[in-house]
Amino acid sequence: MLTVYDRIVGRHSLPVSDLASYLAIQYLNEYKGSQSREKMLDDFIIVAVASLEKLDIVCTEDNKTMASKDSVIAYKKINDKNGLRTPSLITLKEMQKLL
Repeated sequence: MLTVYDRIVGRHSLPVSDLASYLAIQYLNEYKGSQSREKMLDDFIIVAVASLEKLDIVCTEDNKTMASKDSVIAYKKINDKNGLRTPSLITLKEMQKLL
């Protein structure tokens, strides 16, 4: 997957800027789910970086945290408020179908 990603993006490590960290905190503040803030922060940083980098998709199998209904609601609300497009969250199987 990283090989394909590298060909598309040119690198597989994206920096976490102060803006991405701030955006992740906004997601946390909007999040209404039952998972702990500590458990959610890494997932929210990934989505924040993807949103800021204008990536179309984030591939995840984590339906309890990153791709949960409550998380997606938080991403969309905060990203809309900040004029950002929310990447689609898809499973590895869905990604394989796209390739």
